[in-house]
Amino acid sequence: MNGRCLVLLLAMLGVALGAAVAAAAQPQPAPLEPQPAALEPQREVRTMWLVGVAGADGSGVLGTAGGLGQVSIAKQRVTRPPDCPVGTCIEAPRLYLHGLGALGVAHRGRLAAQGQLGVVARTGNAMVPYAGVVALYVRPFDRVGPALRLDVFDNVGVTAGWVFGRKHDGFFVGIDVYHRLLESVGLF
Repeated sequence: MNGRCLVLLLAMLGVALGAAVAAAAQPQPAPLEPQPAALEPQREVRTMWLVGVAGADGSGVLGTAGGLGQVSIAKQRVTRPPDCPVGTCIEAPRLYLHGLGALGVAHRGRLAAQGQLGVVARTGNAMVPYAGVVALYVRPFDRVGPALRLDVFDNVGVTAGWVFGRKHDGFFVGIDVYHRLLESVGLF
């Protein structure tokens, strides 16, 4: 298997993971009163649609649209401490598997794709609620590499890393805007 096939496979896996998480995360109506079955620990799932812009060192800019999915590695922790104001407290997991897949257009009208697979963690910080490390694939630059992934105010994703290619290695930076921010300003 050559390098191009491998990076294309990684991008397709990122798209598939995002789509699978989005399909599995159907909103459930909240019960009016807590039911014992509803208090069972579950995995947390985050899915979002996004639009983004990215660039690789010396290779131009690409614009993409796609999906992001994150699934908690551990289940929620349900406790019933005496000091909990509602009787039952649910503690969110810290680590999440992260997948992102996006398609778009690059300079000169070429097909663009971006895929990410990795692990992100809740930080406990309102400004940067999630941060982690991902493996990144970028087309049409046909580059792969490690990157840091940050969510800013839970509305904007920032990815920065170093990507390796056959002809050129370089710095990569990408910014994704999640659908919630677009909805709040009236664009969706």
